[in-house]
Amino acid sequence: MEKFPLWTAIITPMNPDGSVDYESFETLLRKQEEAGNGVLVLGSTGEGLNLNEEEKRGIVQFTKGLELDVPFMVGIGGFNLSAQVDFIHWVNEIKPDALLLVTPLYAKPGAEGQFEWFSELMAETELPCMLYNVPSRTGVKMHPSVPARLSKEFDNLMGVKEASGSVEEFKAFRQEAPDVKFYSGDDGMTPDFTKEGGVGLVSVAANVWPKATHKYVELCSGR
Repeated sequence: MEKFPLWTAIITPMNPDGSVDYESFETLLRKQEEAGNGVLVLGSTGEGLNLNEEEKRGIVQFTKGLELDVPFMVGIGGFNLSAQVDFIHWVNEIKPDALLLVTPLYAKPGAEGQFEWFSELMAETELPCMLYNVPSRTGVKMHPSVPARLSKEFDNLMGVKEASGSVEEFKAFRQEAPDVKFYSGDDGMTPDFTKEGGVGLVSVAANVWPKATHKYVELCSGR
């Protein structure tokens, strides 16, 4: 999946009654397919934590059923470990292309707790896993040692979505884990992160400008 440096964190469009608007959802996904962007469903931008279990499963099944020509990733996020493990087991059967695993919410664990958290989740799947550092949402920063340790324990570590908003913190991750692929989790930080070894972007802006954002990532990386 290295040929997809841009992943779009897809919104989840809703009908007036609060149900998922699958017609609009397909339109959004097809626009990303046309632009050649990987897609992430059930991420923060998709309000994955605000959807019930039936809605989440429906979105994953619908996306899989479209047989897109671009890969799709499924967001796994929350604070209940057993619930996330159960969802991963179900997602394994659907066979998306990757999972996005976020630092646990609210509890604010330290480095060892974060390592154990991700280890528990990654051990339950053979799918490629992207870790997600987003302290503005979770209340805790991912410790730079965590991706480095996980890369030595698991073959399915795909990379890290780094959304700290800090070039210095991005550099600290790269110093600890130079062999791990890091993606910007912030559209505006992509040029700075790319200069420090970032390989791509998990984008919000690409929802509105899929082709332009694709070109933006190419220009940032010198392609």
